Amino acid sequence: MECYNRTSFVTVADYELALPIKHSPLIVSGGVGENIEFELFMIDNYDARVFCFDFTNKSKRYIAPHLNENLSLVEKGLSNNKSFTYFQIPDHVPVCSTSEFNCHENNRPGYASSTISCVSIDDIINEYNYIDILKIDIEGSEYGLLSELTSSDHIGQICGEFHSYRLSDIGQEEDAELIQYLISLGYTFKCTDTDHQIYLFYKGDNV
Repeated sequence: MECYNRTSFVTVADYELALPIKHSPLIVSGGVGENIEFELFMIDNYDARVFCFDFTNKSKRYIAPHLNENLSLVEKGLSNNKSFTYFQIPDHVPVCSTSEFNCHENNRPGYASSTISCVSIDDIINEYNYIDILKIDIEGSEYGLLSELTSSDHIGQICGEFHSYRLSDIGQEEDAELIQYLISLGYTFKCTDTDHQIYLFYKGDNV
């Protein structure tokens, strides 16, 4: 897949966003783990309103001291499985990453299966109406989640890490299909990190 070149972007932590970014954007951030550098930057520089979705105990403990009127935590996962889905929860291991798929890092002792309440793309659109930036690092759930997006009317930009390179359940074909699907909805695609499959989808050349 060709990576597009464009100069009007800003780098925030490991991600790129298309400019301009309006004041006080609404951001939904899925799978924050123990790193909210992106979220805090957007709050400090754009007065963003950020809703973090993460259910892991380590993430909840990490985020708790930072919660305020601009930063909220929703203790649910993001997935196209709208009610419950199985994620692999780390137990006494020094990582936060969890997955509903057979992620390579989860095939080791210390991980246990658990049932987690999740919300779909329709759920978050119904809740927030318009999302300026959807940031996701949800360990493979991005494919099912975004495949249920039916238009670009309610999400301005989508940035995140896409995990086909490390999931046995999802391959490069599914990755390419999702990219083409989001392009068909009116998004422009930009690959911002080929090694880690960090992508940006934004609307038009004059965002």
